[in-house]
Amino acid sequence: MKEIVSKETIPSDPCLMLVKAFRIANKRAGEAKRENNAESYNEWCGKLRYLAQEAEGRSFKIWVNENGKTGHTYGKDYKPSLDAENDWEAYSARATERMNAMMGSIGEIVARRREAENQAPDATGHTPDDVELDNEPETPES
Repeated sequence: MKEIVSKETIPSDPCLMLVKAFRIANKRAGEAKRENNAESYNEWCGKLRYLAQEAEGRSFKIWVNENGKTGHTYGKDYKPSLDAENDWEAYSARATERMNAMMGSIGEIVARRREAENQAPDATGHTPDDVELDNEPETPES
C-alpha cells in the first residue's frame, strides 16, 4: 500500500513529479490515439519511455497498465490507486507473455511466407524444386 500524500508535496518530491508528468503524458498519448493522430501519439509515447527511464534512474518503475492507467513502484502517491495497478511483477509477467505470443505469431508468419516464396514459380514458371531437378548432373549414357 502506498503512502498517500498531499498534492502540495509534489514540487518538493522529484519522484512524485515524475509520476505526475508520466500521468499527464499518458493522458495526452491516449487522447492522440483516440484522435488517430499517429505523429502526436508516437511523440507522447517517446516522452513516456523517457520518463520511465528517468524513474528507473531514481530506483522505481513506472508503466501504463492494460487498462490505460499508470502503475508505479514508488512508495508515495498523491492519489489512491488499487494495489493491483501497481504490481510490477504481475505487469512484467503479462508483458512477457504478450511479447512471447507476438514473437511466436511473427515466427509463424515468416515461416509461412518463406515456404510460399520457395514454392512460388519464377519468371519461367518453374518452382525452386523444378529448378533443382533441372540442375541435376546428367548421367552418362551407355
